Amino acid sequence: MIHHVDVSDPLDLAVEEEPKVREVLARYLERGGFRVDAVEDCEQAIEAFSTARPELALLDLMLPRVDGFEVFRRLRFPACSERSASQGTAFSG
Repeated sequence: MIHHVDVSDPLDLAVEEEPKVREVLARYLERGGFRVDAVEDCEQAIEAFSTARPELALLDLMLPRVDGFEVFRRLRFPACSERSASQGTAFSG
C-alpha cells in the first residue's frame, strides 16, 4: 500500500548521526504516511524544531558533540513547554 503524504500533515523529526540508520528511520515513517524531516546532529535538530515545530521527534541519545539527552533538555524546556514528552530507548550490539 502506498501512502501519500499531504504537506498539511504534522511533521515528524528523526535525529540520527548514522546516514543509513537515518535513512531507514525516515523511510519507515514515510511508508506509514508520516511527513519526515531527518537530521544528523543537535544543531540541526534544534533548528528544525524551532522552525518547523514537529509533532514527534525520534532522537538518538548517543549523538556526537552534544548527546541526545542534552538535545532533549534543550527542546523540552522552555521551547516546548506546551507539548508533552516521552522518552524511550533501544540498544543494539
